[in-house]
Amino acid sequence: MRVAYLSSRCVLDDAPGSREDRFEHDLQFEPMAQACARAGIELDPVAWDDPAVRPNDYDAAVVGTTWDYVERLDEFLDRLGQIDATTRLINPLGVMRWNADKGYLRELAGRGVPIVPTQWCERANAGAILHAAKELGVERVVVKPRVGACAWRQALV
Repeated sequence: MRVAYLSSRCVLDDAPGSREDRFEHDLQFEPMAQACARAGIELDPVAWDDPAVRPNDYDAAVVGTTWDYVERLDEFLDRLGQIDATTRLINPLGVMRWNADKGYLRELAGRGVPIVPTQWCERANAGAILHAAKELGVERVVVKPRVGACAWRQALV
């Protein structure tokens, strides 16, 4: 069995534009690849946006270290749709679409699931941050975009 481990190009090689923290990809990928190998599964790291990657060459695909999807969300979700139509996408496409935007947390909270205390706003300007701190009764606030991965565009204020 051969499985495509979808990643960002910027974590797969030393080319210009590679991320400084790409070693974290290796920390995540290597143990999985070894466990898969013991089970007779070849786990192949591939760039999710590489047009040369043909999903039908794989028995399945799994979303891995696709850290650049946040800057190209529509393209990423379209590509997952193409992969899902061609081979087994282990991460269900509907779930990937649903939780790509952190608005899903609001839905969960509405169903009674506890989430981190959150203030939703359109723009993280000084007024919104001060309002959130007051409403939450805190001195420090984490500001982050609704679509994000890792610590991309996050700030502790």
